[in-house]
Amino acid sequence: MTVPRKNNNDLPHVEKYDSLNGTWDFLKDGVLHILDRLDEGMSITRYMELYTAIHNYCADASKTMSVESFSDQTANVLGEALYNNLVLYLKQYLTKLRTASLSETTHEDRLAAYAKYWTRFTTSSRFLHHLFGYLNRYWVKLKNRFSDTVVYDIYTLCLVSWYHHVFAHIRDDMLASLLYILNRKRSHEPVDMKDVKVCVDSITSLSFDKADMPKANLNSYKAFFETRFISSSREFYGTESSQYISVHSITDYLGKAESRLLEEEELVHLYLHESTLKPLLEAVEDELITKRAEVLHNDFSRMLDENCHSDIVRMYRLMSRTPNGLQPLRKSFEDYVKRSGFLAVARIVPEGNKVSEVDPKDYLDMLLSTYLSSKKLVDTAFQGDADFTKSLDTSCREIVNRNVVCHPSSSRSPELLAKYSDSVLRKNSKAADVDDIENTLTSIIIIFRYVEDKDVFQNFYTKLLAKRLVNGMSNSQDAESGMLSKLKEVCGFEYTSKLQRMFQDISLSQELTESFRQLPEIQKSPIDFYAMVLGTSFWPLTASSSNFHIPSELKSLYERFEGYYNTCHNGRKLSWLFHLSKGEIKARINPNSTITYVFQVSTFQMAVLLLYNQRDSYKYEELLQRTGLNRDILIGILNIFLRAKVLLLQEGKNLGEPDSVYTINKNFKMKKIRVQLNLPIKSEQKQEVVETQKTIEEDRKLLLQSAIVRIMKARRTLKHVVLVKETIDQIKSRFAPQVSDIKRCIDMLIEKEYLERQGRDEYVYLA
Repeated sequence: MTVPRKNNNDLPHVEKYDSLNGTWDFLKDGVLHILDRLDEGMSITRYMELYTAIHNYCADASKTMSVESFSDQTANVLGEALYNNLVLYLKQYLTKLRTASLSETTHEDRLAAYAKYWTRFTTSSRFLHHLFGYLNRYWVKLKNRFSDTVVYDIYTLCLVSWYHHVFAHIRDDMLASLLYILNRKRSHEPVDMKDVKVCVDSITSLSFDKADMPKANLNSYKAFFETRFISSSREFYGTESSQYISVHSITDYLGKAESRLLEEEELVHLYLHESTLKPLLEAVEDELITKRAEVLHNDFSRMLDENCHSDIVRMYRLMSRTPNGLQPLRKSFEDYVKRSGFLAVARIVPEGNKVSEVDPKDYLDMLLSTYLSSKKLVDTAFQGDADFTKSLDTSCREIVNRNVVCHPSSSRSPELLAKYSDSVLRKNSKAADVDDIENTLTSIIIIFRYVEDKDVFQNFYTKLLAKRLVNGMSNSQDAESGMLSKLKEVCGFEYTSKLQRMFQDISLSQELTESFRQLPEIQKSPIDFYAMVLGTSFWPLTASSSNFHIPSELKSLYERFEGYYNTCHNGRKLSWLFHLSKGEIKARINPNSTITYVFQVSTFQMAVLLLYNQRDSYKYEELLQRTGLNRDILIGILNIFLRAKVLLLQEGKNLGEPDSVYTINKNFKMKKIRVQLNLPIKSEQKQEVVETQKTIEEDRKLLLQSAIVRIMKARRTLKHVVLVKETIDQIKSRFAPQVSDIKRCIDMLIEKEYLERQGRDEYVYLA
């Protein structure tokens, strides 16, 4: 067992020399030569004489003694007198050196003298260490082994002697000189720094643990130098920052602070111990940044508004150095993104605040430009910081769902997004290039991620996709599939499952129509026929309210297809959606002309025009009776025909009057042979939006009820607050549910006997 030893006196107390039988007088001259005149050199002969004298003294004293018989008492005899003589000599030498050579009054001279003599002394000490090598290996080693007293090797003895007889007496003056020189360096005054590094290294070399010399120890360095140096640094930068910020702009101050921090890092690397870097920078950052944080934060909004990129970068770098320094910046950035986004959207609203007339493309472009500019700022100025990215997401979510266009209804954003998607994926889209379409769809998905009411987008997108597929207006199958893949990636398989089934129905319909056309009687028919058989569960299509009468020219083909379909699929029922059907008819209206026009019309329009094969004129009531169309649809059709001058209205009559007469225009002329008459009717468009909103509300009720039932089925009994929270967590990926809507759905489920109230705020699952 090893017992820790202490050496409270550091050095033995020696009052006079031991002659060592005349050996010391010989050695003393050699030691002085090494300490004072080593630069003159020493011959190998002289060195060996000194080394031999030390060896002979120690060896002669130990000739008759073995290691086994060694004790503390004999150790004293073997080398202590020589060791003590050296202790006394170093004391006298260093005391004389201190009084004679280290009493300069100016700071520069004091450090220069100290550095000079410290360097000379440490070099001499290493030489002495080797010269007294035999004493180190023999007497010092055995003394430490068999004695409770700690004895230093010769080099360490020299350092300890320097500490006691030189450093301890001048350290306060030296510290003052060091701080003075370092502050002059900070003030960019001309100053010689070569001696600073030597003096600081001296302090670190003298910072040792006397109880365990090999152990690295900087306690003395930190207590004596580092603590006071950091305190001085705080005072220096506290004064400088206060004065500088009062007369300079924030931009200038940021540059000054950043350059100061770089200077401090360089100062430590060049002149101080590396362990000082962290506490020094913390102190300087506290004075330059933390204590001025409020003033700096207040100017950050201006930098964002004026797009001062370099200032923003510098502000971020400086504030990231301090605890919680970035939080106010994130808040300012978040407010800036929202403010700029709201203003950008407001600029595209037509005069009179007509938000219903906002162009979907302009709307998306404004949202996307706000996102991309802010994202670029996060990536470049804020180094992709995760917290700033989160602030960007929060701001974009606010912009997308609560801008001025969304004030009448929060579903406006997803509606416009779906309409813009439709315009891109339609034929004749301006983004005709494959890469352009892909880039545009990617941009749409970027904004879509921030949409809260994703179910609204789903409903509008599904209806518009159905129109594209039914009317054959899809630009590219690859583009459609790519959009579905992107939506699936964001919202999951369930979100796009119905959309994917719609494409399957189109493919199956093509196969069915092709097989129907192979029938002999159909091949002889003059009418080119194509049918789409679409699943009711997947397509957002509803039957028309009109009791439509199929034209006689089409009836036989209609009946044959129904019969063929029933033979292929027994038990299924077809519901014809004539209001979505269309076709082309050839028309030679003017008997004096050889031009045959091709009218592209809806089936309803076709029914009206085919009547004019029998007569040239019909009254309004007759058209109603023969076609079975309701008044709104017929008026819309007649309005299109009148504008195209296919029909002429009786003079003095208004459109839709019971006795108004509509006559075929035999003088009809058009530059184009193919005439597009199948135009959307405004009343139908408005009705479609209303129906979509109703569908969304009904779907949301079902989603909420199914979520509540799933939760209660798993939990059986649940508190009201917990049930509401879990329902919101399950539904929020589709839309942001209101608590009032959840309460109404709970009441509905109680009426349907799925749930039962238990107490005041608890529910029990029954079904």
